[in-house]
Amino acid sequence: MRIVTIRGELDDTMAHITSRIESTTESTVEYVLTVEADGYAPQHRHIKVQPEPQAQDFRLNAGRKVSNRVVDEKGKPVAGACVVLNRWHVHTDPHGCFHWSVQASIPEQVEVGAYRRYSSQYGSLKKTLALSQIESQPIRLPPKGEDWNHP
Repeated sequence: MRIVTIRGELDDTMAHITSRIESTTESTVEYVLTVEADGYAPQHRHIKVQPEPQAQDFRLNAGRKVSNRVVDEKGKPVAGACVVLNRWHVHTDPHGCFHWSVQASIPEQVEVGAYRRYSSQYGSLKKTLALSQIESQPIRLPPKGEDWNHP
């Protein structure tokens, strides 16, 4: 895949980004393209990249960043954990930190899931939390064999 051009315009409420993408092979390939800009909620789209460049038009809405970290039951960071917030997922960095951009209007409650795939050390978590709680308290993964599923 080759990105031919990217152009963007930002204002107080929206980012308008246009890109042209072409395939470097003769066949059509499908990718998930995610566009992010500071101060805006990201947008992702499944696109079929073809040998001829195709325009993709993204309009990002205003948003804000939510950050925190995932830790184990002892408070140690969990690197590479998958955190699912509503329909978006992010992965933690080596320090267990994650960042998520929330689109306005900001939800009060968020469905949260967290797990560390291919790990014999951790279980999984799935529950609904207040956004303020996600921002103020680390997400704790249970030990393997325990799943913390709460309504």
